[in-house]
Amino acid sequence: MEGEFTAMVELYKFVPSFIPKPHTWGKFDSTSPITHFLILDFKDMSPKLPDPKPFCSELARLHRNSVSPTGKFGFQITTTHGKLPQYMEWNSSWESLFRKMLSDLMVLDLENNGPWKEFQDVYERALTSVLPKLIGPLEAKSRTIKPCLLHGNLWEGNQGTDYETGNVYIFDASSFYGHNELELGMWRGTQNRMSSKVYIKEYLRNVGISEPANQFDDRNRIYHILCLITHATFGLSLID
Repeated sequence: MEGEFTAMVELYKFVPSFIPKPHTWGKFDSTSPITHFLILDFKDMSPKLPDPKPFCSELARLHRNSVSPTGKFGFQITTTHGKLPQYMEWNSSWESLFRKMLSDLMVLDLENNGPWKEFQDVYERALTSVLPKLIGPLEAKSRTIKPCLLHGNLWEGNQGTDYETGNVYIFDASSFYGHNELELGMWRGTQNRMSSKVYIKEYLRNVGISEPANQFDDRNRIYHILCLITHATFGLSLID
């Protein structure tokens, strides 16, 4: 819970109009079960899909305005994606951090679901062949990418539209500083209601595509695969 609170505080710092103000977190005295709490400003929200223009404009503003405190990728505290811990040590290389994210997930998947040789083989090929070709070029040939603060789990269930003001808010964050395009990986799969291409197109209209631009769709695919492995580790399927 401390990780989520820290993530919400960091998000609120850069886009307060997009985040219910976080106040505190803590632990109840009872020990069975161990229970925590998180207190944010109350917003009476509709779960309807957000209007793509203001939603993507606010998300783009978050990514543009956020500044990593170290100038590196990662985060200052362990956050969680659902129940899964995200160990985000600071790293000057996005490829290196993303490789660690995949590796950590594979360890958790093995612990939760047991060995699957074919999956392990594909995973090894992804690390040795795919990442250097798709993620490595983002920081090759004098290219650089900015460490942007990400929500980290931005599906339709973690946003809402205020009934009174019409403002869109995001919550339940799994934040860290990473490549902004990773945020769009969640929107690729048809299992999410935000899978309409209008969201990605509207976001890119505000921000643009990282170079090499011709690899955007393949990067989006591998970022989506990260989401699939995450949910498979939960024991959930996101594949129709």
